[in-house]
Amino acid sequence: LALGSLVDNVVEALGDASLIRGASLSADVVSKIEKLATEQAKAMKDGGEVSDGVDIEQVKADAIRELTGLGAIAPLLEDDEVAEIYCLRHDQLVAVRAGAVVLGEASYTSDAALGRAIDRLAATSGQPVRPDEAFVDRRIAKGAHMLAFRPPASSAHAIVVRKRRKVEMSLEDFVRLSAVSRSMATFLEGCLQARANILVCGSTPGASSMFVGALVAAGTPGDRVAVLQDEEEFGIAHGQVLRLAASSGMSADAQIRAAARMRPERLVAPSMSGALAVAVLEAIGGGAEGVIAAVTAPSLRQGLSRLGGQLLMARPGLASDAARELLGEAFDIAVEIHMLPDGRHRVARVSELAGADTKGVVSRDIFVASDGSGGESHAATGVVPRVVNEFAMRGVRVDTNLFKKSR
Repeated sequence: LALGSLVDNVVEALGDASLIRGASLSADVVSKIEKLATEQAKAMKDGGEVSDGVDIEQVKADAIRELTGLGAIAPLLEDDEVAEIYCLRHDQLVAVRAGAVVLGEASYTSDAALGRAIDRLAATSGQPVRPDEAFVDRRIAKGAHMLAFRPPASSAHAIVVRKRRKVEMSLEDFVRLSAVSRSMATFLEGCLQARANILVCGSTPGASSMFVGALVAAGTPGDRVAVLQDEEEFGIAHGQVLRLAASSGMSADAQIRAAARMRPERLVAPSMSGALAVAVLEAIGGGAEGVIAAVTAPSLRQGLSRLGGQLLMARPGLASDAARELLGEAFDIAVEIHMLPDGRHRVARVSELAGADTKGVVSRDIFVASDGSGGESHAATGVVPRVVNEFAMRGVRVDTNLFKKSR
């Protein structure tokens, strides 16, 4: 309340609200606002308009930041522990800090203030917001990605910022955090040794990227790894890495074909959709192994359905049953991972894909998340995947005791 009152008082004293609407303000205007904020803050305090316990100096600093800069979002942009920022209404900021969802310590006093922050943040990218631009998509400082909505496309202004960060987690880290069980991690390590094709379905892009990074990190030193991504989302400490930018202008088909010709031990597509999804599936059909790909969807079932639909759209002459069969035989193993309400990640299931039927791609759960009542985070279903025999022919032994159903 104190912040809103101070901002209103400063704007009224300024006399011309248009002076603060620009993406950047002149030094004279900034100096005048700072002076007026000091005067108005003192007047509010002397007049008893500020409640006891309110730090008027902090309120003044927040008012100046909102009127001349990026406002409440600025400290969150500078906080290295903050990975994502959401402001879907001007009076509430939400951040993902160190894996937990937290409320921001400050917010904006009005929708107009949030709109100014969007304009100013977009301007830092070198591409100011156009007057007719209702949806703003920009890369800003430090590789962060900004998405914003403006009226009339939305009822009010809204902004989402996702920071660029390398995801460095191992399968052992997931075990330690109870996101997967020891048996699941052991099985997945066997899959990697046997160069199985693995599909990761994440409820958020961050969840799938994090788990793909852990799988890649579990590879053998000296592996040749081809990664198709615009940004370096996860580090690969070992191996020989070829990074291909999806936005390079080269077609997805051409990139995947070129990478497959290198015969890498790992062909990684952390965000598979559209033409890229079709190119990856066709590469697998052509004999590519060791493919680790990810799709974003609420569940594995929906992710498989989405990929099937994209395959049909990209290849209009392809029959739906043939598309399902191609998808069901392309990947050996599928992993479904979710971000929980408290910000933690957890694998919901590890499944074997076993072709298709009239209803869709057939999947058989090997491990599923448990309710935790027995002390275990996950439980085996008793299904011994058929790929275990195939792994044995490749010299990779997987202990079938891993799949014994818990009593």
